[in-house]
Amino acid sequence: MTPDQRTLAIWGGGLAAGLIIGWIVLDVVRGETLRESSTLATNLGKEYEELYPEQGMAIEEATGTWKRLMEHQQAALIDAEKSMVPELPREYKETDLNSGAARVHADLQFLKQKAQRQQVRLPGTLPFEEGLSDNANQRLLQLAQLYLYRNLLDTCMEAGVTKINTIKTESGPCDPQGKYALLLCTLDLEMPWDRTSQLLADLNQTQNRKGYGVRTVSIEHDRAGNEKVSLVVSLITVNNPAWNLRPDSAPTQLPGAQPGDKPPTGTGGRFNRFGGG
Repeated sequence: MTPDQRTLAIWGGGLAAGLIIGWIVLDVVRGETLRESSTLATNLGKEYEELYPEQGMAIEEATGTWKRLMEHQQAALIDAEKSMVPELPREYKETDLNSGAARVHADLQFLKQKAQRQQVRLPGTLPFEEGLSDNANQRLLQLAQLYLYRNLLDTCMEAGVTKINTIKTESGPCDPQGKYALLLCTLDLEMPWDRTSQLLADLNQTQNRKGYGVRTVSIEHDRAGNEKVSLVVSLITVNNPAWNLRPDSAPTQLPGAQPGDKPPTGTGGRFNRFGGG
């Protein structure tokens, strides 16, 4: 055997040995993988038998199960909506003019008596004090706005407001599907500085669970330690089609954008800010 033949035989033998070792290692690995796959298949087979009986499931039983799941899901959705978007109390949904007038009288008497006890100065005339609209649909909207500002003023007086200069109620939009509505109220208040933080905390924590949200707030300080506070507060509630609110479909312009810039896809109008500013 020549030296070249000897070298070739050594390399050939080494390569063959490497291939044999590789086959052995590969066979071991494949054996481990096969055992793992076999165990996994056995476990999946047991789960399949539990989920799908040998005789299968009758179409009536499957349909009944599906309906029960759908009903459970729908009930959970309704409960969640009620907790996040409460409906107005029944007395604020009365269509009768006399019932509505009685509701206004009772609420305004409550506010005036409380203001007198706590020495809070109110505006000379409160919204709807001069009467409700003769139009039934407009009257329903006014009662909803009454509910908003009645509870809002009560909250302000509880927080220690000393003077309420102006109260302005207005209707916001409804969502594009017409399911929810946004009502707005603007207040100009005066109070000691330490009461301002209490009022804002109450609105953002306690009242937020009732559908209220602070949209905007501005504060001016004076040398006497008092503050002039301007608030815009919203109430999200279940929409009444009789209110004839305009659906909110205008896209939101992001901060820093120029007037001609096209808003990015997916930004909605004021309903993207429900429950807060």
